[in-house]
Amino acid sequence: MSYEKVYVPAVTKKALALALIGIAISALMWPGKSLGVGSKPVPMIRYRFPYSTDEYWWEGGHYFQALLGCFSVGLAFIFVCGLVNYGASKGWWKIKFSGQELALIMALVPLGAIFGGSDYWNPWEQTTIIQGFVPGVVTDSSWWNLIPPVVFGPRSASVWSYCYVPGKPIKGTYMPWEIPWLAILPNMLIFWVFLMLMVICLMCASALMRYICIKTEYLAFPFNEVYGGIVNLAKIDEQTNRPGMFSKPFVIGFLVSFLWTFAFWGLDQWIMLFKGEIFDTWKGRLPDPRTWYPTDTLAWPAYDFTLLDLLDWSPLFFQTGLWEIGWASLIPINVLLSGLIGFVAIYVVLPPVWVYVANQTPMNPNTSAFEAIKRLQRGYTWGGLCTVPMFLGMCLAIIVAMIVNNWRESLIIFKSIVKEPFKEFDEDRPLPYRWLWWIMLGSFFLWFLMGIFVFQMMPIPLLLYGIFMVVTYLATGKIISESGGWLGFMQPNYFSALNFTGAMITYHFNLLPTGNLDTSTVTTLWYIARNRSINNWFEVVPWYTLYSLKMSESQNLRSRKMLLALIVGFALALIISPILYEIEVAYAPYSDARGRGIINLIKDNLSRGTIESTYQWTQYSRYTSISLQTVAISFAVILALSILQRYISFLRFLSIGGLITGVWVGYTMWASWIIALIIKIIVLRAGGTKMYEEKLRPLSLGFFAGGLIAFFLAQVGWMLK
Repeated sequence: MSYEKVYVPAVTKKALALALIGIAISALMWPGKSLGVGSKPVPMIRYRFPYSTDEYWWEGGHYFQALLGCFSVGLAFIFVCGLVNYGASKGWWKIKFSGQELALIMALVPLGAIFGGSDYWNPWEQTTIIQGFVPGVVTDSSWWNLIPPVVFGPRSASVWSYCYVPGKPIKGTYMPWEIPWLAILPNMLIFWVFLMLMVICLMCASALMRYICIKTEYLAFPFNEVYGGIVNLAKIDEQTNRPGMFSKPFVIGFLVSFLWTFAFWGLDQWIMLFKGEIFDTWKGRLPDPRTWYPTDTLAWPAYDFTLLDLLDWSPLFFQTGLWEIGWASLIPINVLLSGLIGFVAIYVVLPPVWVYVANQTPMNPNTSAFEAIKRLQRGYTWGGLCTVPMFLGMCLAIIVAMIVNNWRESLIIFKSIVKEPFKEFDEDRPLPYRWLWWIMLGSFFLWFLMGIFVFQMMPIPLLLYGIFMVVTYLATGKIISESGGWLGFMQPNYFSALNFTGAMITYHFNLLPTGNLDTSTVTTLWYIARNRSINNWFEVVPWYTLYSLKMSESQNLRSRKMLLALIVGFALALIISPILYEIEVAYAPYSDARGRGIINLIKDNLSRGTIESTYQWTQYSRYTSISLQTVAISFAVILALSILQRYISFLRFLSIGGLITGVWVGYTMWASWIIALIIKIIVLRAGGTKMYEEKLRPLSLGFFAGGLIAFFLAQVGWMLK
């Protein structure tokens, strides 16, 4: 008897309306942004660490908290839908949400804030940062005239007075109708088109990878395991006639995690709101009940063993929390083990060995974990050894390995550029494969033409940079689809493989500012060298597309509808977010400090003949030889492991995506991985998969959901305050 999958409509009026409202709300609650001069940078969801350090902000805290923030908004909407379903199951009303509608809502709502991390800036601000505030910091108009106003905004300080007044910390409050929209909207539209072309290119490329990732390699997709699991809990169970989110394991896990997290990560915002008093946020520390000010005592397990000087330059700190353990418990055992292997190899074994082999300076006593991590991420301080080119080589290898290991499927997909594959190859393809190919290539070509003729960038550097951008982020998308990354986060905005690529292009094309500059040099440097934020947004597109397509399959929602909904969602997010941002900046009384444009920084560095002192990551160019060797070695290792897995039995347990995740971000997740691994082994030995599915899985989902809902309420309190 043949089985035919039944697809249920998801794009209903109520689901679409709720999703659009959610996009707007998540955009309004954009995480990780500061209002600039005159106000404190207020992190809505700052990650928990044994000590507070501003340095961590630049290690990826912006992007990570943005992902937590946007998904917490999506989760809050799913919880509301779950309560609606509960009322429907009791006969209180007729309205209810199907699993397909919930999947669509869960996929679309986070898009309003999905680009909100990776430094303080949002998509629109990355153009105004370069032009709108130059009059306040660069008095020589010849510098200002290097920037094309058609892209970066009017050359008039008065236009930007609603957000910046040169030399003044306070500029006053402006209402939305006082913003010169007619002057800035054309530039916003141009930049929106430029961003969307690359978004569409990456989405179509990800859709081309979909069959191999989902149908052939059966990647774990932890995001679908977590959020798809919560969607399943929010819809009405056919047997019990009520949502599964009221099961005992889930409720227990949710309440324990929520109360613990909110008590030390959200309650302070509400106390400040009701008291009308501002004090230092607790950031997971116990408060003094007399003053409500934070103490130095942590409210979660964390310790920095690096301070004990056990191993030279090994960042041996641990931290964990219930929501992290819940997340890790839903990751397959082989992925957890592979991540731990990668962590031990790079962060435990390699540093002391490198100190001995390369005769490097031993670690000073009381060195923190962050100093050790910086040594590995910023190779210029340590003889050139660096994890960034290492990660680039791994990204290139994982794409090549995917093509080689799945050569039959890959051949069909590559041939589909001229001939559509037979129907049985992929019955639920998002779009015809030929369409995906031509849309991908066409959008990349238009993006390239815009970069040359509108932004006036140099063709060859931009082309190389664009190709590496696509390949690197497709690889990252595959890695995160397999391991989950650090809750979707993989590359710190300052220390990413793409930034390393930009540094190499800058170096080899001799783009360093050494004398007279022209517009092409300046805009090219802005895009591939200065812009450590704008291109890192694109990292989310491939893995988010793949995760959403996987969720659509698990919820019997046609992949075509999900892909088209994602395109519309990304487009709306990149329209709504900057508009809300400008309204927020205009209303805030502080004079926004966005005058740190590349013109001013290049001008200051001309006498040095280098931009290394300003952009730390470009100092990779000091060690070009060893950096490229690192790329080659890491490429060879990952490619060899990926291919040999099929022929050597003891390598088959290895998860390459998990291994790479451990190499890159294992230093912050290893404790949660170990705890989750122990728990899963005990549960599976004691009660098998039945105990895991009925007890541990809903409990873990409760741990995770409780933490994120606590973060959501912390954001609400922060905004109201």
